Amino acid sequence: MEESAIMNDTYPIAYVQVIAMLNYYVKKEQLSNIPISVIRKMIIKADKNYTFEFDNENPYKSLNKKAKAILLHLYKEYFLDEEKGKKLLLYMKTLKNN
Repeated sequence: MEESAIMNDTYPIAYVQVIAMLNYYVKKEQLSNIPISVIRKMIIKADKNYTFEFDNENPYKSLNKKAKAILLHLYKEYFLDEEKGKKLLLYMKTLKNN
């Protein structure tokens, strides 16, 4: 999937949420897996007037659907090897069909 697929202009609040989650939960060494151009675009397009606070006990619950989709895409594209990525896609398809 191309970078532009997760850079839709209707996602400024989701970008704030994604950036917050990446900063809080992902080690800096792992962040280098994500191209700087992707991170930069999210920062530029993020809603500057929105403040995101999440529940530390269940941070996933605090995210909107768009942020969840972006995080899933980032995880699939930049943190999983090809075989695990295919398994994740199959799992996602079964969830969608249920």
